[in-house]
Amino acid sequence: MALSLEEIIQPGYEKAIPGQGMPCSKEPGQTGDLRITFFVEFAVQLDQEQRLEVCNILNECQVKKEQENQADGD
Repeated sequence: MALSLEEIIQPGYEKAIPGQGMPCSKEPGQTGDLRITFFVEFAVQLDQEQRLEVCNILNECQVKKEQENQADGD
């Protein structure tokens, strides 16, 4: 299963995916929701290369967001 998220993920964030969970014993043919809890560990320190990579990723995200905003405004 592929999962794409637009939300900001933080420690303890929970995502429910309707109909992708365990089968319901009281309702044959029905499935519950799949619930995913994210456990996030943040780096305590980064070396210079890692810092540069984080900056590049954040810049790419900012550019993408600006392009989406421009497309929505057209």
